[in-house]
Amino acid sequence: MGEAKGGEGENEKPLTRAVLLESLRLWPTTPVILRESTDGTEIGGKAVQKGTGVAVFAPFFHRDGEKLAYANRLNTDLWVENDKDLVLERERAFVPFSAGPAMCPAHNLVPMVSSLVMCAIVKDRRIELVKPTLDVENLPGTLNNFDVVLRLSERPS
Repeated sequence: MGEAKGGEGENEKPLTRAVLLESLRLWPTTPVILRESTDGTEIGGKAVQKGTGVAVFAPFFHRDGEKLAYANRLNTDLWVENDKDLVLERERAFVPFSAGPAMCPAHNLVPMVSSLVMCAIVKDRRIELVKPTLDVENLPGTLNNFDVVLRLSERPS
């Protein structure tokens, strides 16, 4: 996980977008989504009445170790491959911008702009993770953003 490399062509920005979305899967900016049930239903064999408050804990779905072989490691294939099973998997269990009527209105804009900014930053530069030290096969469930140190340097010509 040491160094991010640029050099993506104009038509290769999907990889940068994939890295962004995968980072959101691993460390969601909104880990808990609060909702109210609109109908009576059953969850786990228990009746849930209309109007019941529900907390959706995104990391539970994003990193379900029982269902996802890649639960705690970076897997950009989720976002660049069009494998039918991967597409279904990510649509069912990935909610970085919420979903339904309360979905973030910028759910398409944020990844687009963020990907373009990331491409511009790494185009002629290298980004290296200085700290913390991470095990790429078992990434931590949380990161203290204030402890992350990156080194930005010019890419050799």
